[in-house]
Amino acid sequence: MKKLVILIIAVFFITGLASRPVYADMGPKPSVTINISNPPEGTYYVTLLGLEEYGPWSFVNEENMDAIVADEQDKEAYAAFLEYSDEEGYRLLNYVDECSGDREFSWSYYPPDNFRIAIYSLKDKQLKVSEAIEKEAFDAYYDVDYAGDMKVSEDIKIQRRLMLFGFRVLVTIFVELVLGIILGYRSKMEIQTIIIVNLITQVTLNLFMSLFEYSTGAWTWMILFPIGEFIVFVIELIVYLLKFKNQNKFKTILYTMFANGLTLYLSFISLVL
Repeated sequence: MKKLVILIIAVFFITGLASRPVYADMGPKPSVTINISNPPEGTYYVTLLGLEEYGPWSFVNEENMDAIVADEQDKEAYAAFLEYSDEEGYRLLNYVDECSGDREFSWSYYPPDNFRIAIYSLKDKQLKVSEAIEKEAFDAYYDVDYAGDMKVSEDIKIQRRLMLFGFRVLVTIFVELVLGIILGYRSKMEIQTIIIVNLITQVTLNLFMSLFEYSTGAWTWMILFPIGEFIVFVIELIVYLLKFKNQNKFKTILYTMFANGLTLYLSFISLVL
């Protein structure tokens, strides 16, 4: 039965990784999300004015505007954005969102790294532009107050990050503990060892990954996480071989290998879904 469980886990892990489709443009992308408070009444338009063309986004000018936008109401907003100029050279890119009421503006596909937030009120015929912002976070969140002279503050989503941090640690400990019990590591000492070792290694690993994720995004998990998991695997294997002297060494090696492989697999699945 134990050999069957190990075989099933191995097949699940290997075939799962092998069957993942690969796309040229798959994986996480940087994003900018802006929460707009005290927005203008009625319809308004939001965009990010950039310093350079980036990804699929190109600068809009009077010559190409007709080819980009056809609606007359939209043209009014585009024309207002085109009239803006400053010494730094922030200009309109061909991504503008029509909004109304309290809402979030999201630029989720290759946003500019340096930008100004621009909002045009269709009712008031007024354009407001924020201070220049240099994006540091991979997934950046900002709050902008339209009524307060476009004051911008960054929201690092600390509560959300802490919840995800705790969730990843608890799930990893749960998975490895359940797998250990299934494979016969059931004594008080063995259970305590699995919990304590995983608590130390997973808190350290996830803290390290979370700090890097802020500036590099989920790619950090796909590049550095396997390296971190390998280091964790080596540490856990040494501890288990020293502590689980009554267990078969080969089984302990397999358990440690597949427990860490399974948590690595689940982490990858959560990133690409």
